[in-house]
Amino acid sequence: MNSDAVRSLKQIIKELHSDPNADRDELSKRFATVAKQVSSVEIAQAEQEAIEEGIPPESIQKLCDVHLDMFVDDARERRTKLAPGHPISIMYDEHDTLLGGLRNARTIMLPSDGPAPSPAEAMQAITTVIPILEGAEQNFVKQENAFFPVVEKHGVTQPPAIMWSEHDALRGLFKALANMGRGDQSQAGQLLLQAEELMAGHVHKEETILFDMSLKLFSDEEWAAIRRDFDDLGYLHSSVAEYESAKDADTSTDGASTAAGKINLLSGSLDIDQVIAMLNTLPVDITYVDAEDKVAYFSESSERIFPRARSVVGRSVQNCHPPKSVHVVQEILDSFRAGTRDSEEFYLHLGERYVYIRYFAMRDEAGAYTGCLEVSQDIAPIQKIDGEKRIV
Repeated sequence: MNSDAVRSLKQIIKELHSDPNADRDELSKRFATVAKQVSSVEIAQAEQEAIEEGIPPESIQKLCDVHLDMFVDDARERRTKLAPGHPISIMYDEHDTLLGGLRNARTIMLPSDGPAPSPAEAMQAITTVIPILEGAEQNFVKQENAFFPVVEKHGVTQPPAIMWSEHDALRGLFKALANMGRGDQSQAGQLLLQAEELMAGHVHKEETILFDMSLKLFSDEEWAAIRRDFDDLGYLHSSVAEYESAKDADTSTDGASTAAGKINLLSGSLDIDQVIAMLNTLPVDITYVDAEDKVAYFSESSERIFPRARSVVGRSVQNCHPPKSVHVVQEILDSFRAGTRDSEEFYLHLGERYVYIRYFAMRDEAGAYTGCLEVSQDIAPIQKIDGEKRIV
């Protein structure tokens, strides 16, 4: 934490508030110069401390556009020119949509000059931005399940974890905004400001560090695979350009060997195609994590409960969960490996679904740990069953 820079930012904010005749442009330039030395989190800390020390939010809002534009403009200036359908190009466009939606709503709710919005104007601003923020999940899910796994395969693990933590922080702010409804306008404006500040800093780090690095490291085949995973996971925008490399690449649906022969099992034998069809037809999601904690397989039913992309295969399962829950995952796997536990279960509401998640330790005939099987199922329809329905 750069304490000196934080104090300098607070001093500039106080000068702007205490002197009505202060040169706003000069103060803005000073603010931008100091802000380049710190993170968006530290800028937010300086602003919050200034408010706690008696500076009204209105004085701080006059500088918001300065440092937010600084982050966003710097990231945009560094962007690599890519084909419209390239995965990074798609993420650039989605970032612009999210930042634009936040900026428009925030400037209405917290104008730097002029009167506060009427209740009708405020409600319209919130109503307009909520669908955009709900669409942010499409951006986050694609990165967490299709882009980050490939980054990690190149030996880079901490930056994706940090980005995922910021996704979760943004999810929390977006959820709070959506739940406010016709709540306090000032509070809604402050939430929008927090979200915009976090999003601007997040985009700057992601684009100038993670995206630039990936463009240097990833192969054409990896970008093609990421794009196919993106297509499966969905987009923030309704229309996305084609990507030539993705169309020309191998598009086999299973990647499994289909050589003649059977898989001999103790109770029978099956063709590989029959095994694939059977696993994908089961009314549950299955994920198998091997003894080294690497994702080895997941079923691909038509209606998955949790998003999965094929790039996740080979990924450490710890990296497949939000950083805040990794310690729980690790504890379960450690207990399975030690033999102190054979299963664990969780259950949660996801919209209309009631999801039942079970983890099972897998062991060979000698009792040695061979991996973990995760089975997830929507049990809401099962809970509604009553009476009997017989074949005869």
